[in-house]
Amino acid sequence: FTTTGRDIIVPNSKYVASYAGVYGVEKEIIPREWFDEYIDIEFENNKFSSMKLWDPYLKNHYGDYMKLLNVAVNAKYVHTNLALRYLDQLCRDLCATNLVEYSINDNILSVERDIILAKPNIIAFSCYIWNITKTLEICRFIKGNHNCKIVLGGPEVAYRSKDVLERYEFIDFVLSGEGEWTFPDFLDNINGYLASVSGLTYRQNGGIIVVPEKEYTETPPSPY
Repeated sequence: FTTTGRDIIVPNSKYVASYAGVYGVEKEIIPREWFDEYIDIEFENNKFSSMKLWDPYLKNHYGDYMKLLNVAVNAKYVHTNLALRYLDQLCRDLCATNLVEYSINDNILSVERDIILAKPNIIAFSCYIWNITKTLEICRFIKGNHNCKIVLGGPEVAYRSKDVLERYEFIDFVLSGEGEWTFPDFLDNINGYLASVSGLTYRQNGGIIVVPEKEYTETPPSPY
């Protein structure tokens, strides 16, 4: 939205409309108050001026445009991943989210197919010593066959986040530290100011940025 676009909005109107829009009348007529405030947001390593209420605007046009899939690859079928269940609950107010669990003994092609068929925009993997090899294989295949962002977390990647991004070009983000705090913050800023996310490692302008972790003295919020 350009400065020219801001200038033509009638201050006392309740709605604005795009008469040349292609999404249909219901989607092209939107509340004027969505355009009241503007902010600078970071996207694909560039900063753009955007209306502050960009989230309801995008949902109005595209529905669940930010669809998160939390993936656990457990050591055995009888195991469950408490960490991802915890994060899945905490993030439900931020985006459409779902949790799937597999084991390292599952057929890798079936796992990759299931994940792609879910059509997520963001895929989060919990990484441990027993699943890191298979997790990276899955990530490599998915990135080559599906347009999405992949974020890794867990003890097997947190201590070497920069090395992970340097070695594996198909990984977009690594989160270190207290996921109960950092993961919701990451989702809230994934299309905005990534440098504000504690413990996040990401790519920018051909380099790798490592945001320092914060020390949290409070007890992490419980979703239960």
